[in-house]
Amino acid sequence: MRFSSLRRSTKLGLAAVATVGVVSGTAYATGLTSSPTTIRACAAKRTGALRAVNAATPCRKGERRLTWNSSGVRGVAGARGPAGAAGTQGPGGPQGPGGPAGPPGPAGPAGPAGPAGAAAVLGLTYPSQTFANPAANQYGNSGVDFGDVKCQTGLQVVGGGVQTSSNVQFVNESFPTDGSGSGTAGKVGWGATVENGGRQDHTFTVYAICVNP
Repeated sequence: MRFSSLRRSTKLGLAAVATVGVVSGTAYATGLTSSPTTIRACAAKRTGALRAVNAATPCRKGERRLTWNSSGVRGVAGARGPAGAAGTQGPGGPQGPGGPAGPPGPAGPAGPAGPAGAAAVLGLTYPSQTFANPAANQYGNSGVDFGDVKCQTGLQVVGGGVQTSSNVQFVNESFPTDGSGSGTAGKVGWGATVENGGRQDHTFTVYAICVNP
């Protein structure tokens, strides 16, 4: 679902699905956890905007419910190490009625540690990519360019944004995509269309916020 187009001269354009923040001049958005293990939100069908809710809160008319895990799956346990070698048997006591038992033998050495299990996949990543945004000219360049960044395989996008390199660029749209670079709406990438209103070539960077589905 595409967000409404915006034409503005701000250097930073951001579309997010829940909570928005700015760190060192970079725009990003994250979801709010509504329980220790599950994130729940209501998504506006028209704009794609999210609001965090708990399990008992119903979504409003014109919204649909989204849920996703807030942590990755647990890795498998490592293999058990082999048992240590048996210790030598102590000498037997002298034979006779009621003779005392000999002392126990020493303990065997500890076995080597087993290999570490596979690490769990991190639940939150921030892929980004920078795209060229040449100025419009008489040779057919319109000055309008689209950039699309895709989440890692198996992850789902929950937010994103775009940062321009000058104050003469305008963010026309910023929305979740299928990650193919075609501008098709989806759940595994983030795309943005930027217009260069100046006479010099510039760039813009698209960011995605990805989590385990």
